[in-house]
Amino acid sequence: MVAELRERLRGTAPRGHGHLSTGLAALDELLGGGFPEGRLVEVVGGQASCATSVAVQALAAATRRGEVVAYIDWPDAFDPRSAAGAGLDLARTLWVRPQTVKDAIAATDLVLGAGGFGVVALDLFGEKKKCNHDYISSSSFLRLARAAERAKTTFLVIAAEHVAGTFAALTLTCGRACVAIERSKGFSPGRTARVDFRSPRIQ
Repeated sequence: MVAELRERLRGTAPRGHGHLSTGLAALDELLGGGFPEGRLVEVVGGQASCATSVAVQALAAATRRGEVVAYIDWPDAFDPRSAAGAGLDLARTLWVRPQTVKDAIAATDLVLGAGGFGVVALDLFGEKKKCNHDYISSSSFLRLARAAERAKTTFLVIAAEHVAGTFAALTLTCGRACVAIERSKGFSPGRTARVDFRSPRIQ
């Protein structure tokens, strides 16, 4: 895995702090330009929500900019064909399939520590497995948030419930086609955007 990381990181240039497009115009407008770079963003939604689709669109937007991205797929529910149809460049995507939540956290730690990724998504959301979030310590998200900041990587955590707490700079709640700011260090909560996916919603 480390060798693969090094290969994919070649030629990746560091960037300064700012906002990265989510790939969704309405959401970019709501967030004043996109997701905050170098910050932890929590994307929460139920089974019928667009939470995973929002994350995949952000990854796709990053690969269109020529960046390398990573998807830590704990539920083992990622569909590469659907993601490619949504615009994700799989050649620029590191797909990690950990067996346990502990392995997922460790893999995310390694990827963020390697640096050079535009967006890293940690998927703790899925119906195929049940995640007991009590096994994830708050210190884990503190460590990962700091690693993302050092690497200037936008770090997305996708979950069915809140797991990152106050370590998230931005928390979004997703419905079927609507995204709301639940908590943010830069915007008032309650603002919403209706998102329009060009491709079918990622399941």
